[in-house]
Amino acid sequence: MQPASALLENVYMAGKWQQGVYSAKQFIASSERFSGSGWGTYDLNTAEIDSQFLLAIEKPTQALSLLKGVAVPLSYRGSLQTEDEIASEKIVGKRALYEKARWRVDMAKLMASPAYHPQQKQLITSLSSLFQ
Repeated sequence: MQPASALLENVYMAGKWQQGVYSAKQFIASSERFSGSGWGTYDLNTAEIDSQFLLAIEKPTQALSLLKGVAVPLSYRGSLQTEDEIASEKIVGKRALYEKARWRVDMAKLMASPAYHPQQKQLITSLSSLFQ
């Protein structure tokens, strides 16, 4: 598969600050190939983020064209520290970044959607088995 990336074209957040913690009640983002919405918190006191995001694949690359229309429930939780800040805590390497921040896909929610074509479910099942 060829490498792919997506620049965000539009981002909208609505929320409030309270004692150094931003609570985003609504987060909407879009790019050329996807759109999504979500919510979460960003704590300036600890540099921690906790968020949920529903990513809709609208224009996938040719290699992933079968995933058009799939909505992926993502969560991101962890630190927003830089590699230098993490290194100063005596945790080194890529393992440190993995321990500090994690993206997750709720596979149960993903597979429970009745909107998926059987071929999409088969592809998602095959892909998920590669990561277990």
